[in-house]
Parts: sequence; C-alpha cells; structure tokens
Amino acid sequence: MSAGTANTFMKAAIVAVGALVAIALIGYMALYASLSGGLTGILINLRSAPDPQSPSLIARRDTAKQSMRSSLSELPAAADFLREDSVYEIDQCRKGQNNWKVRDGYAYQCTQGMTAIYGFDGDFRQHAEKLDKTMRRIGWQPPTYGLSVSDMLREYYDRYYGPLKPPPANFPDGYLVSDLPTPSGYMRDRAKLDVRFAERATSTRSASRNAGLMSAYPVLHDTLRNNDYALIVSVWEVYYEH
Repeated sequence: MSAGTANTFMKAAIVAVGALVAIALIGYMALYASLSGGLTGILINLRSAPDPQSPSLIARRDTAKQSMRSSLSELPAAADFLREDSVYEIDQCRKGQNNWKVRDGYAYQCTQGMTAIYGFDGDFRQHAEKLDKTMRRIGWQPPTYGLSVSDMLREYYDRYYGPLKPPPANFPDGYLVSDLPTPSGYMRDRAKLDVRFAERATSTRSASRNAGLMSAYPVLHDTLRNNDYALIVSVWEVYYEH
C-alpha cells in the first residue's frame, strides 16, 4: 500500500469514527432530551429553587394565609353548627417532574395548607348535607369526577352506617363516620378544600386505621370528648410556581 493510499485510508477512518461519535452523541442528546420532557422540560428543570426567606415569597405566603383564613371563617359563618377548636398550618415546596412520563410544567411549586378542627352535635347527616350545600353556595365547586360529600352520604353513609345496617366485611367492629371515604377536593380558583369526619368512638377505638388521623391532630381527642362529631377541614393554596 502506497503512502498516499494509506493517508487516504486513515483520513476516511477518522471521518468514519468522527461520524459514528457524532451520531452516538446526537442520539444520546436526543434520548436525554426525550427523557427530560424535551427542550422545554430541560429548561424548566434548570430553574433554581426558591428562597423560602425571600421577601417576595414571604409576602406571597402571607397573602395565601389570609386567603385561607378567610375561606375557613366562611364555613362556620354560613353553617352555624360548627365550632372551631384548633388550626394547624403547613407550608411545603416541592420539586416538579418534567420527563417523558410526567410533565408538571414547573420546576418548583410552593403550597400553603391550613387545617381547622370543628366540633358539632346532633344529626350527622343533616349537618354534613348542610355543609355540602354551604360549600357549593359560597363558590366551592364539587369534583367533576370523584366523590362529593352528598355522594359520600348517599353511597356509603346511608348504606352502611347505623346499628341496623350490616357493615362491610372489612369493618367487623362497626362502621364509623371516620371510616367514610374521604370526599374529593372542592375547588375555588387555585385553592382546594378537603373535608374529613370523625365521631366520639373514633378516639377510643383501637383500630389502626384511625391511628394516623388521631395522631395527626391531637386536639381531636378533646374535640370528640366535648362533641358528638368532628369535622376536619383543610384548605390548600398554591402561592408560588416557577
């Protein structure tokens, strides 16, 4: 093989190897972009985390708290059987997912949550039905898909609750209002409202399915000692998304 032929062969080999490397690199970049949700997902994932102590975030958080306080105050004002016993607050920021499977559309989202405990006595069904009507009247929209409070009453409470009604097989020690499925969240603007119920027997029953509820809200013990029932209302509002 002549020197010229060898040089030509060497150049061709270098070009071929370079082309293969370029193809592999392009393929890797395409795969990475695809797994990261495309170019948009890559750019979103590069955004920096918010500073929870920044003045702008504190101001947004305070505004959300005021809004949720107002939302909670509407309920006892409109459904006067409720008596507020305690309020819990939670603030959380989460990193969004933007990949081939999930596309949140944000890098970080911060949510403020506020939970109020109310005690009430009397006819549970009447109170729960009144609560459902009150929430709808003041602008909280029931879930399009899922379970509203009225659905919960009709499909579960009326079917299983009471001494003359056979409880489901997985509730051999009786069916309490704390065993009712949690209704899906009611929405108003960017806020979400969740409700749960408990009754006096909830605080004394040893079943583990109520342990989490009682430990999450210790004041429930006092509420249920002084009232027949308790309503747990949680309001959630997104105050930062980027």
